[in-house]
Amino acid sequence: MNNRNTSNKRPRHLASDEISLLERKIEKSEQSISKLMTHMDKGTRPKDLHYAAKANIFPDEEFKNNIRALRKVAEQKFMGALTRFHYRRIERNRIKLRRAKSHKRENDTNENTNQERIEERHQSNANSANSLPDSIKTITTDLDKQLREVDVMMKKLEDMKNKTVENYPCLLSM
Repeated sequence: MNNRNTSNKRPRHLASDEISLLERKIEKSEQSISKLMTHMDKGTRPKDLHYAAKANIFPDEEFKNNIRALRKVAEQKFMGALTRFHYRRIERNRIKLRRAKSHKRENDTNENTNQERIEERHQSNANSANSLPDSIKTITTDLDKQLREVDVMMKKLEDMKNKTVENYPCLLSM
């Protein structure tokens, strides 16, 4: 038996279950956004946002108007925040959905096709390996010729020198 504690781990969903779950979440968020947008256009608010607290003082008209305006602004900002939340949630779930679909695609490819690809790579490498020594031989012969030419040129330069060279101590050479 495995002695690891698995009680804190999330259960892994199958790829198809995860994809359908993410699609449902995206649809739900889109529905929530559309409902919030209709409320914002109408100037109403969802029932969940109703605040039924009453003040214990006798309000005058100016106080009522100020409270009403403050409440309306606060509700509109809160609904705007909710819609932004749902947009972010949709984007996050779409990213997860793309990852899940690509992961499922990778898992759906079977071993045979992978094995065939590996064999094709080996064959192409073998073909290129057969032609490789010829090109290497030509390169080495060319390099040998060029090295001989450089040696000859260096001998000519040494013969041409008429100056005596003195070495001076330098900070960088120590």
